[in-house]
Amino acid sequence: MRRTSAFVVSILMIVALSSCGVSQGIKGKVTDKIYGDPVNVVTVTLQNLDDMTLQPITTTVNEKGEYEVSVDPPGRYRVEIEDKRSNFQYVRFVRAVKIEQGKVEQFDVQVDPVIKTYIHGQILAKDTGKPIEGAKIKLDSEEATTGKDGKYIFKYTKPGPRVVTIEAKGYAIYKQSYNLSQGETMEDFKISPSAMADKPIIKNITDLLSYQVEVVVGPNNETVSSSTKMVVNHLPFGLKVTSKNGTGLFYVTDSYTKKGDKFEKVSEEQFKIFRNEYDSFNSLYNKVAQRLSSGKDVSTDKEPDVIGEFNAIRNTFKFEDSGKEYNTTMWIVYEGPFLGLPAKIILERQGEYIEFNFSLFNAIENSINKDLGNP
Repeated sequence: MRRTSAFVVSILMIVALSSCGVSQGIKGKVTDKIYGDPVNVVTVTLQNLDDMTLQPITTTVNEKGEYEVSVDPPGRYRVEIEDKRSNFQYVRFVRAVKIEQGKVEQFDVQVDPVIKTYIHGQILAKDTGKPIEGAKIKLDSEEATTGKDGKYIFKYTKPGPRVVTIEAKGYAIYKQSYNLSQGETMEDFKISPSAMADKPIIKNITDLLSYQVEVVVGPNNETVSSSTKMVVNHLPFGLKVTSKNGTGLFYVTDSYTKKGDKFEKVSEEQFKIFRNEYDSFNSLYNKVAQRLSSGKDVSTDKEPDVIGEFNAIRNTFKFEDSGKEYNTTMWIVYEGPFLGLPAKIILERQGEYIEFNFSLFNAIENSINKDLGNP
């Protein structure tokens, strides 16, 4: 009876030992040496170097690039990681490893891509074709800066869909989707000068003294029935209106109308037609601006358009006024001293088209321009 018990205990101990981590092998993760991404297209093979008659043990990595291989017996093994596809993309990896009794070794591997991708070229001014020094170019989050020759390079970057962003002083921001091919790519990018690049910087909005707006009206964008130009001065207040009704000029407290080549002083009542034209425009503009500021159902483009002398962002929305619904597009200045101010507005509906084109002047330009000088 005692012998039987001892025999059973011995069997149980052997079973217990065999289930308590006496197995051995290796495990790890396979990643791309250049990009760091998991590689899930390779096989892992172990060959016993102490007894070459033993059959190799082969496994495949999972979607995360992970693998685990158990071996018996322990000893020296050759680890071979290979892309066995016909269009293989990774260089074969071979290394010897010693596997000890009862241990699972951690064995992470970086495999080298056969074809390495890189892109190089120049950043050039679109108007002159000259190289731009100090331009920052990004491929997604990767960044490079051009030298005096305007050249850039991204070595060992990732192929596929990328976003190219270029910023340079005096130039509009360039941002485009780009499909980068595997291998070497040579690409020159041409960027446009910023419309506001040479404008003096205005630190305070109160430094803005005047703006000019042309109001174009017609049944559609190809047929114009009237065009009104207005120059509005804020400090001191002045207003110049040129329309089908002639030209009127209001300066501080006095009103004038143009007769031939000269201005003649007139009463407030005689100037009223010009003031009404301004008030009508100002009222409509304020309503459109308020509609945009509400933000409701407003579609905003990500890239700026060049509108006249401005880089401006396009916003589209529906606008209702006096029972009429318009498809409205409003461009807001994207950069420079007039940031956030309007550059252009278009209101359209069946049989009616209204267009506002803005020009803005700062204190220095206005004093030279003298559009609203005392006649």
